[in-house]
Amino acid sequence: MGVVPQEAVPFSLLRVVEHVEMLVRLRGGVPGGGMVRRCVDEAIDVVGLGGGL
Repeated sequence: MGVVPQEAVPFSLLRVVEHVEMLVRLRGGVPGGGMVRRCVDEAIDVVGLGGGL
């Protein structure tokens, strides 16, 4: 399944962390709680977008 929003406006209001967290939650397979945030932080660090974003 894919997600294709009709309007991109809400996405322009999200920070990098919020974008990645939304995609992690949509994809599923990650237990809730702190595990989602750890996955998000790791993904952001891997691509070099860390640094308080």
